[in-house]
Amino acid sequence: MTARITILFLFVVFAHGCTDGVDDPAPETEILCRPTQSVCLADTICGQSGCEPAFDRTYRVRMSALRAPVKRNGECPDDRNCVAPRAVVYFSELDEPILGAPGSPSVAEIVVTEGSSLVVDVRSGDCAVALTPAGLRSGEVECRDGTVSASLSLTALPF
Repeated sequence: MTARITILFLFVVFAHGCTDGVDDPAPETEILCRPTQSVCLADTICGQSGCEPAFDRTYRVRMSALRAPVKRNGECPDDRNCVAPRAVVYFSELDEPILGAPGSPSVAEIVVTEGSSLVVDVRSGDCAVALTPAGLRSGEVECRDGTVSASLSLTALPF
């Protein structure tokens, strides 16, 4: 037992070594940044190389949840074939809808700049969602207006 402890001690001393008076280069600082648990602040989000700018970049956006009453204010009265309402999503930088309109894709790519927003239009009501760094960091933004709520997921694409 004593011999093993002595050998281990000597190994630790040799492994640690001595310096020749020249400082070793400082280790690179590792940025603790994971898409699900971001430590990025200000106008940044967690990207492939650590904290990256949140704005002036492309995001993939899709509708992840929609809650709205099927029957509301006289719409679809006593109609068994009444379907859930369709949400149409508009991006502040474009005139045409990006999601939900007939013929539009289920996923859209948008370039988000500071001040950009999304508008979710359901039937005769709509609600706007400002695209802030906090929402972009979380990857999910939500819109609530009365009995309607919508969630949109946003995925930052690499630069």
